[in-house]
Amino acid sequence: MIEKIRSDIYRILVELPQSPLRILNSYVILGKDRNLMIDTGFNQPECLKALREGIAELNLDMHKTDIFVTHFHADHSGLVATIKSPESQIYMSSTDSEYLEFSLQSAKEHWRIIEQLYADEGYPEEELIKVGLRNPARKFVAEKYFECNVVNHGDIIAIGDRKLECVSTSGHTPGHMCLYEKNEKIMFTGDHILFDITPNITTWRTMPEALEKYLDSLKKVMNYDVDMTLTGHRENQGDFKKRIKELLKHHAERLESVCHIIQDNPNLNGYEVASKMEWSIRAKNWEDFPPTQKWFAVGEALSHLNYLADRGKIRKKITDGIYTYEIADTFSESDFNEIVNM
Repeated sequence: MIEKIRSDIYRILVELPQSPLRILNSYVILGKDRNLMIDTGFNQPECLKALREGIAELNLDMHKTDIFVTHFHADHSGLVATIKSPESQIYMSSTDSEYLEFSLQSAKEHWRIIEQLYADEGYPEEELIKVGLRNPARKFVAEKYFECNVVNHGDIIAIGDRKLECVSTSGHTPGHMCLYEKNEKIMFTGDHILFDITPNITTWRTMPEALEKYLDSLKKVMNYDVDMTLTGHRENQGDFKKRIKELLKHHAERLESVCHIIQDNPNLNGYEVASKMEWSIRAKNWEDFPPTQKWFAVGEALSHLNYLADRGKIRKKITDGIYTYEIADTFSESDFNEIVNM
């Protein structure tokens, strides 16, 4: 299914089966000599079918089509190797391109490092095994690594009469990028800004300060003049600046909540902190969480814990080989004002 956005911009709705994300928005910009596709979907049959149907409906020649990958996550990069032609140029940030290359070519080592990071935060081994069997980030990755043309902040990709500026927005991934079209004030936001769900901000082996990076990136794009926001998932209609303020407030409230949890329950590990946080999910309790959603929840909890520890609001220590957290001696209730009003 496709949707016409402008005379030369279309959205292909790529269904994401059994994923709470539901839909990946793959955008196509038609040019005179070359076209540009933005993001692709998971490497799974249902996604490939939807993408190919959209390509056919647009009569899109992949020999004349390049692909911009906003970030390396499998729901955005999974089908690049499958649908690209030998003539296709693939654009991605150097950081995410390197991360993708390592995750595909050294998959066992990649996942061993990540699982150890979670185990150090109290994630039970038996639950890590369940996640390993079901995690779509592991199951539906690209069939092989593909060479990328590295793009940096400020680089321009010209398609037809449109000049698309690459905007570095690290946080959701270490090298996430948006695309900005100045003339019509259009921002392709990938997963940096979403309207009816909040982007997952986790912790990374190469970027433990992910939440700080994400908040800084939100404030950076606030300076862009945007009339149309084309998001990576679900609905793409909304007020750009208003949504940025909502996301900043959301994380401020999350940080305040984490402080209260630790203040009331000293020496919890990261897994336990996540279990006491509030989540928008159809589950009766923490034990009822689907394994993959629990994985994402713990990752998000860790990004907030790292943010607070880096600022001296909480202390991180090792207890019986596991990291645990306690409120800092100097912490006071007035500190919440600083967090909420960041």
